[in-house]
Amino acid sequence: MAPRPQHPLARVNSQTDPPVSRKDAVKSRRGAPPRKACPKEPQKPPPPIPLDQIDEDGNTGLHRAVLQEQHIYISDASKHAGCRNKAQKTALHLAAEKGDFTAIGHLIMLPGEVGVRVGTSVKCGRYIMWKPTALMICALLNHNTQLVVNGDEEPKLHEALRELVKVESGKQDWSGYTALMYACIAGNTPLATELVSFEAGIQSKGGWSALMLATQLGQLSIAAKLYRREYGLQNAGGWTALMDAAVNGRLEIAHLLAPKEQGMRTKKGKTALMLAVCNGHIDIATLLLKEAGHEDSFGYSALMYAVQMSHLPLVQLLGPMEGERYAERALGLLKDTTTPEVRTRYQEAMIGNEQNPLESDICEVLLNENDTPQHSQPLSLLSDCNDPEFLPGELKCPITPSELSTELGDK
Repeated sequence: MAPRPQHPLARVNSQTDPPVSRKDAVKSRRGAPPRKACPKEPQKPPPPIPLDQIDEDGNTGLHRAVLQEQHIYISDASKHAGCRNKAQKTALHLAAEKGDFTAIGHLIMLPGEVGVRVGTSVKCGRYIMWKPTALMICALLNHNTQLVVNGDEEPKLHEALRELVKVESGKQDWSGYTALMYACIAGNTPLATELVSFEAGIQSKGGWSALMLATQLGQLSIAAKLYRREYGLQNAGGWTALMDAAVNGRLEIAHLLAPKEQGMRTKKGKTALMLAVCNGHIDIATLLLKEAGHEDSFGYSALMYAVQMSHLPLVQLLGPMEGERYAERALGLLKDTTTPEVRTRYQEAMIGNEQNPLESDICEVLLNENDTPQHSQPLSLLSDCNDPEFLPGELKCPITPSELSTELGDK
């Protein structure tokens, strides 16, 4: 009997397979396990507070989505983008304070959130920021890193923060501070490195630059990236970054800046050498000896400050450079109670005859008679002894942005 013809698209049975009747095929399908249904996307749980409702703190649904880390509601509450709560903050500001990069990644896509400054001052730790942006808040709070990948322990800038840099860099707060300046204050090296190409060279209302702030705090890695772009800048008082290094004893940074800024003066005529002497930093004074022989607006030289500071090693260092011109005037700054032995030692140092190191008993005599430590501010013989230029590094220039803006930003 000839085989039954089959449809061209029908499955071809092998010659050994027995023919399957239609009835048997229906039975086999009935006994087969049921097909699994495609999984449905989970439904969003209802928000604790309706997204259209504003709570007692002025937070909209978008604010609450960030505060409660319910990122699934950010898109649903996007109509509140740019709205401020009672603290004058938008949702992006709250995400920046929390360091919530997932929320930041969503919020920078919403019109009205990016580039907005907080409507009032913000306290971050011991610092006060005046109307900052979200990027500035991230910079000061040191929010910058992502999870360690493949054992790499180097901090990496989060991708959401990179995007925030692109849209908010170059802006200044009410005091004129930039995100780069706040990154220098916080020692936020990864973010500062990213911002150098965007914000280097910008100065605050008081004339402060990012390099000056990095120098004051000893942020060598950041200063090394900035000094080629910002050397030579002066603040409202005529200060340079080299002068900040001289006051605060930042020898490594002083080595970078000395070839660029040596010889510059403040508005009162002081050089970096004078400031290093006033603060007892003999290593930096040695580096800046080319500035010897100058007088400030009060007629004082570096040697005269060294004598008044009762710092004999500095007198020995500066004596050969300035002794011939200023020795007599400098001796007049010694106290009347100074013993003849100590006075003779100073005189020999100023004319270059003192070659031996200062002996311990002489050190004790100097401290007892002058009752002034080597790193204190000058005595009242100077008319501007209370000037910030004479104070030690930690007191000379307040690094708190609120204080800087108060002293210099309003001038």
